Amino acid sequence: MTNEKLRKSLKKKVCEVIDANRNRIIKISDTIHDYAELGTEEFKTSKLCKGELEKEGFKIRKPEATLKAFEEGLRTAFIAEMAGKGPGPCVGILGELDALIDVGHGCGHNMIATSAVGAAIGLAAIMDQIDGSLKIYGCPAEERYLDNSGGKAIMIDEFKPCDVTVMMHPAVREPDVEPPAAGVGPIE
Repeated sequence: MTNEKLRKSLKKKVCEVIDANRNRIIKISDTIHDYAELGTEEFKTSKLCKGELEKEGFKIRKPEATLKAFEEGLRTAFIAEMAGKGPGPCVGILGELDALIDVGHGCGHNMIATSAVGAAIGLAAIMDQIDGSLKIYGCPAEERYLDNSGGKAIMIDEFKPCDVTVMMHPAVREPDVEPPAAGVGPIE
């Protein structure tokens, strides 16, 4: 099979698995939405996401580089890891976990967390066929942790082993950058 055919076949498999898990993924989002836990208090959301990732074979661990912050407030942070068939690039997917005071998930963090878990569900089905590794980051307290510095900023050292990290964020308008992305660049 040529590289192009293999790529298309793997992409098709990921999409089929995600489609087959559509109801499960929607239920995850709805459940997180109903929890609406504030920053540093996302215990049920974190447990739900970790449980769904473990079902797919991910190994869950605490953040190491931010362990002090983890112990002092980012107790709901997690990293879920899955290795591919051999060495290769590491891809990280970020999922925000918290809700906003008096707004709930008005910023869509339930969808951000769910998109990370949903992508993991699909990608887990092909990891044994590709080189590299996949990390899913549970990022708590994005809206209110330390001087308006969210969990991702505190966890930034955790992302350094990845060749690329990505995150989806819902919006109600067209992006005003081309290509539609923000924060693109290496972590020094």
